[in-house]
Amino acid sequence: MAGKLINLHRVISLLIGGIINKNETIDNTMAIVTLNEINNELKSVPKFIGVFEHFYDDSNYENVSTHYLEIANEYEEEETLGLPTKQQSEYQWFTVDELLNSNQLHKYIKDYFRN
Repeated sequence: MAGKLINLHRVISLLIGGIINKNETIDNTMAIVTLNEINNELKSVPKFIGVFEHFYDDSNYENVSTHYLEIANEYEEEETLGLPTKQQSEYQWFTVDELLNSNQLHKYIKDYFRN
């Protein structure tokens, strides 16, 4: 799953995603996904921000939609990261207000930043 990187003034908030495998803890999954997606080891415990439901019309199965349950955590990084380009070819920086008013971002991304 692709991640989004949002720069909120000098603190970088990351939205990264992955699949929790059988017999794997959430903490272990976050560490693995963070390393794989942004080439960075977790230096602090991510803050739980909620569970979000995402519904899509497409699916791997005929006449069945896709329903994701997202366990969202926020991870803040004080320094600029050497951002990888394997999954994203470019990055764009937003303030929260710019993000919420942007036509470029999906509603589900914006939901993470609504208070």
